[in-house]
Amino acid sequence: YLSIYIQYYSTYKGKITTKTRPSLFTQPLFPTRAVVFDFDGTLTHRNEDLTTWEKIWLALGYDINDCSNYHREYSEKRISHLEWCNITCTKFREKDLKKSQLLDLAKAIELVPGTKETLSLLHANNVKHYILSGSIKQIIKHVLGELYGLFEEVKGNDLIFDRNGRLVQIRGTKYDFEGKANFLKSVITDNFCSPL
Repeated sequence: YLSIYIQYYSTYKGKITTKTRPSLFTQPLFPTRAVVFDFDGTLTHRNEDLTTWEKIWLALGYDINDCSNYHREYSEKRISHLEWCNITCTKFREKDLKKSQLLDLAKAIELVPGTKETLSLLHANNVKHYILSGSIKQIIKHVLGELYGLFEEVKGNDLIFDRNGRLVQIRGTKYDFEGKANFLKSVITDNFCSPL
């Protein structure tokens, strides 16, 4: 969107505009090479303004404040991301979270209208697209379905389950929270982009 704005500005700067405007530009000044999406609330509806993590805590019978308190401890640097993952894993295992419950939650998450068309258009125009999210990879994969394969990379947290579908570990992504900037830098470098 920024490149379209800059192009519009450079084309019409100082000119008097009329009610009728020409159609959008045929060739942008800055071709888009890559797009990085978040997941919760960006590609999906965020019903009741809850994150995927909050939905899991509530589904397991915890209070929303339980989730918030641990997140606050992490935000205030009283615990590390690894410690947050381990505490959350312990709490989820206490309530016997199973993979089937996770997938049931995923079924209730909807993509925003136009997601399929947008991703297909990006793919058709050789624009690489990525997901950089603090959400859960299994949920992202389930919600996107066949669209998942259009992404170059999907960065998210992994919930590891045993053969019986019981949670064993939460493997946190190093690209959550502050780490997102590092992934964005690598996308910019790998795709020879200007971060506009």
